[in-house]
Amino acid sequence: IDKTDSDTVMVNCWNMISMIYSNEGRFSLAEQAGYEALDIANRSDFKRGIGDAYYQLGIAFSKQAKYDVAMEWYLKAITQYEKIGNKSGLGFTYLLIGVIDYYMHNNNKAEENYKKAVKYFEEANDRAGKANVMVNLAYLYMEAKQCEKAINEAEKAYTLFKQGNSYHGMAVCRTCVAGCYTDLFNQNDAT
Repeated sequence: IDKTDSDTVMVNCWNMISMIYSNEGRFSLAEQAGYEALDIANRSDFKRGIGDAYYQLGIAFSKQAKYDVAMEWYLKAITQYEKIGNKSGLGFTYLLIGVIDYYMHNNNKAEENYKKAVKYFEEANDRAGKANVMVNLAYLYMEAKQCEKAINEAEKAYTLFKQGNSYHGMAVCRTCVAGCYTDLFNQNDAT
């Protein structure tokens, strides 16, 4: 990172490092990298980098189950992404806010935020992002015993995953559908 003169490259690298550390469970390092990205992005007025740093810091705190702190960072990311019109960034942020709502057993808010995410992914023409949100919606509905809605969302997500050749995504959708049929005691339709 120290070998580049480009603040944009440095910010993007620090944000990626933050993501990697979060995924590895090395949260203090994830936070440090996120703060470094935010500092450089602010100094260079790199607006997308600012939003991405907020987003990555939200992830770092969310993975530690520090949902109140994560939510503060996600709301800052939303404000920043709205300013610059980053529809995919808004979609991913609303998706993760919905996940927090789900973990906090606030299913109505989770559904609301997932639907916002779908809207932004549609505006960004991001089929993969939209499919991921629809899977979350499907599982939310399945757990609420709203199997018809769950199957509908899972089937729509399946179609999008199939278009993108995402076999993992397709399998997740089929697992949700099978779970719904199992819940409905219709073993013949589950196979």
